[in-house]
Amino acid sequence: MVVKTVVSDDGTKIWAESKGDTSKPALVWVHGWGTGAVYFDKAFNDPKYLSNLHMVSVFLSGVRQLSNQAVDPV
Repeated sequence: MVVKTVVSDDGTKIWAESKGDTSKPALVWVHGWGTGAVYFDKAFNDPKYLSNLHMVSVFLSGVRQLSNQAVDPV
């Protein structure tokens, strides 16, 4: 798994997590208003998804990164 905070051209911090087989098709998970990327934690640990997909999840601007991982909040 790769977890990082990237900075957009306008200086906005964007938290992202990537997991799974990078040689497989990508699936980008984008949460809705009032939720966060932790909503997708179950899918991110599903062996079937992990072996068949390269998954990426992001936290939209204005929502804090809520897991216990040591990354900068958005």
